[in-house]
Amino acid sequence: MTRAYVHNLLGDLGQARAAGEAACAITTESGTTTYGAWAERELAITLATLGEIGRATDLLRGLPVPIERQDIVGIGTASLRIRLDAGQMAEAAAVAADAAVALDWPRPLSAGVLDWLGLATEALVAAGRIDEARRIASSMDMVPLEDGGVHTLIARSRVAVAEERYAEAVGELVGGCEFLHAVGYALLEDRARLLLAEALEASGQRDSAVREARRVLDDATPRGAAVIALAARALLTRLGVEVAPATTLSPAASEPEPVTLVAEERLVTVLFVDVRGYTAIAAEAAPASLADRVAAFHRLARAAIEREGGLVDKFAGDAVMATFNVVQPRLDHAEATLRAAMAVIDRAAGGRFSVGAGIAVGPAVVGSLSTGANVSAVGAVTNLAARLQAQAAAGEILLSGEAHRRVREWLAARGTIAERRDLDLKGFDVPVEAWALTGEG
Repeated sequence: MTRAYVHNLLGDLGQARAAGEAACAITTESGTTTYGAWAERELAITLATLGEIGRATDLLRGLPVPIERQDIVGIGTASLRIRLDAGQMAEAAAVAADAAVALDWPRPLSAGVLDWLGLATEALVAAGRIDEARRIASSMDMVPLEDGGVHTLIARSRVAVAEERYAEAVGELVGGCEFLHAVGYALLEDRARLLLAEALEASGQRDSAVREARRVLDDATPRGAAVIALAARALLTRLGVEVAPATTLSPAASEPEPVTLVAEERLVTVLFVDVRGYTAIAAEAAPASLADRVAAFHRLARAAIEREGGLVDKFAGDAVMATFNVVQPRLDHAEATLRAAMAVIDRAAGGRFSVGAGIAVGPAVVGSLSTGANVSAVGAVTNLAARLQAQAAAGEILLSGEAHRRVREWLAARGTIAERRDLDLKGFDVPVEAWALTGEG
């Protein structure tokens, strides 16, 4: 758990995730619920930074209601970070209001408390509640930077930007960023530099703002810090700078290590996604343009699938097949598949592609079925997922009965209702139970 915290602080997100998941597994096996909650909290922050907001929110939702001060701070910090990364500013501001209780705590405040209050300030500024943000920021201890004072500096600078005191904010943030770079706190440095870039832009120093935003994008992208990279990209676009299209892939994901598995039977979840109206799109688009768009779709699909632990089996034109519970065995593989399908549908819409998806759970033989072959899955479950995908409308996901049974509690927790349909599918002698929901559900 300590390793997860340190790796996260230093921006080593892959190692932070691995250590966090290991800590969660150990605490679950041993039944140490308090440490388990702490481990899940740390893992949730890492996942949110990686852009896996759904799973991070799941972990956060399962945490106990805090009673002790240390847990109030810890869970409050995680809750604010995840909601801010998810763009849920109203919810983040509501959580931030709870931080006012710390204004009456004994001084000096710890670095952890100052971090919490800094995030509360960020949430309140984002929600336009400047007076409340100012009250919290002005109450934060101005201790040495290494003792947590950097959180105070960033919070007060954020309020200064909101109040159009740009020169003051720039002067403070330059020193704060230099300190964070020197000690290696990469992600906090990236977030502080984004704020610095905004202050520079507002003060008319466009070239300096572009330089800082590019620096953040170049640092966050290879780390897999998807949320930070997206914010940097958006700022550069606003500054009128053209940036290469985002692939959402880290270097590790863009060139995946080959997987070799001895063929064996196991329970898997299979996902098929396919572009709707592809024939019409192909008729209207130039071949080179179409090829670029399809390649972009394949990249975003692979990124969403691998982020949830799935293995891309094959690309076939405008279709993608993936199998879950192969490379990363897990009990929640149906939920992971559904999150991946939702992400593919959502991101494909940004590329002007409408996508339908089919998901099925069942036994399959998985592995490298011949010498040198890719890992693949063979079984009736693959055929079922493909048939469901063929019946799905644009923006729709069709789940098999078993897949729905495994995710219905997950859906219910979000207030998402799936509609039952009994479908006549080619290759199946009797109507097949299916459940339909939209990708935004």
